[in-house]
Amino acid sequence: MGQQFLIWTGGGQGDPEDGLRAAALDALPDPEPLPRAAFVTYWWGKARCEFAAYAGSIRTTPWGNGWMTWLDFKGKPLTNGEPDSSAPSLRMLVPVEYITDIRPGPTFVMTARVSSGSVGIFPPSQPDPPHAIPLSEIERRLAELSSAPTDERGFSIRYPVFALRRPDGDYVGFGSDGEQTPQGADFGIAVFTTEAGAAEFLRNFARGSAERKRIRVERFDRFALFRRFLRSYRDTGAFVVFDPAHDGGEFLYVDHGYPAAVVLERYLPQVAWGLNYPIFVLRAAAPGITLHTTEGHRDDGERLTVLPVFTDTDLAERALPLASAGATVVSVPDSATFERLLRELPDVCVVFDHEPARGPIGKIVMSREQLLANLENMEL
Repeated sequence: MGQQFLIWTGGGQGDPEDGLRAAALDALPDPEPLPRAAFVTYWWGKARCEFAAYAGSIRTTPWGNGWMTWLDFKGKPLTNGEPDSSAPSLRMLVPVEYITDIRPGPTFVMTARVSSGSVGIFPPSQPDPPHAIPLSEIERRLAELSSAPTDERGFSIRYPVFALRRPDGDYVGFGSDGEQTPQGADFGIAVFTTEAGAAEFLRNFARGSAERKRIRVERFDRFALFRRFLRSYRDTGAFVVFDPAHDGGEFLYVDHGYPAAVVLERYLPQVAWGLNYPIFVLRAAAPGITLHTTEGHRDDGERLTVLPVFTDTDLAERALPLASAGATVVSVPDSATFERLLRELPDVCVVFDHEPARGPIGKIVMSREQLLANLENMEL
């Protein structure tokens, strides 16, 4: 059976010409496997689509009287930011002008390669989203998937970030009825990952409005400040919408929008904020204050010196038999003591509440530099 091309109509009346254009396509080779999954976001009109692609190629084909460049990919839809393992794999052709984001996803192992009998086509019948990324950027991001850090996956927050603040102290946000003031779960606070992006949005947003011209860009240099800002909205159910883009009218494109509570829990560094002191380390039976460390390694095989830290005495006591004879459990009473302890150690990584008997992989591991930066930004 040859390839079957299925035209996406969004539930409306499709253009008969699109069917004729698709029928004229020759059979397409399979897209090339990717070195790791790519989280792809694209828009078809006002519909946002997200997929985890495990194969993808840039492809140019005839389309009507001209040519069309597509991202040809196979993948699974994303649900709550994760690949939906229960969904079937799909192959899609999406015009490159509709793609607004490509980010590294999880690594995977290809166990079989099966040619797809059907290809879904999103025809180029909708306006291009204003924040689409150029073809050269799409190619660059696909090429860099294999070199992305193993801990870089999907959406992440880097500082500083920016919001738009009104003279009365409220922040600019939007809901189903357009521009709104803070009021519950139907409110989404606009947050921008670059100052230029915030300024450009504000220029378009404030155009022709004397009141809006008084709005100012507010900067959050570190996550302590951003976290304090979000905590005031956490219990209201409000969302955070990152880098929204106007279509020139009332519609707002949002690639990344999450409840404030989810941003706090998933996207902000949590280890230092979540520590309830005292915490516990193991002291080796040696002269002076010598802490018990062990050895570990990264995914790439690089060996590391690792300091085990425990958030309760039971976990620390269970780890004692794995330390040297005569080792004892030592309490760390507060963040200042913990910071001083870390600065006095040689270069280490810290693993929290690791139980080697349950598995060799530490679930929460941070470098000393990451943890010190976290502790320095703690709220008082």
